[in-house]
Amino acid sequence: GSVYRHGKDSGYASWSGRPVTGGQVTGAKADIATIPLLVRAGSIWPLGPVKQYADAPSDEPTEIRVYPGRDGAYDLYDDAGDGYDYTHDQYAIVRITWSHAVPLLALAGRPGSFTVLAAPQFFRVRCVSGNGASKTVTDTATASS
Repeated sequence: GSVYRHGKDSGYASWSGRPVTGGQVTGAKADIATIPLLVRAGSIWPLGPVKQYADAPSDEPTEIRVYPGRDGAYDLYDDAGDGYDYTHDQYAIVRITWSHAVPLLALAGRPGSFTVLAAPQFFRVRCVSGNGASKTVTDTATASS
């Protein structure tokens, strides 16, 4: 195992989803299957589907995992994955914001004219609860250009 000193902010243990109080020391099992990462409350994690290689096609939605406890924001960047077209504004950014008090996760549309991402993008949203479980909120959230 390993010992981790938390920063002042509260958050969650990534390996269990359990809440962690800031300013403390935690022991964590750190075997090959466990990445002992502490996630700050208000974090938004986009997790892509498992693929054989980065540009492999997939019908699976991108999972957006939300760790509540405070407001948060994330800019999800995407481009063609090769070449230098991104230097000519050939990319897309989806602004994702979490409002803890409401609670509400908002996904802004993808501005610009990035033709590779012309089709809607689908997301599966999961909100981590205080007991370490995650709840699927929706499988139909989209962001389109």
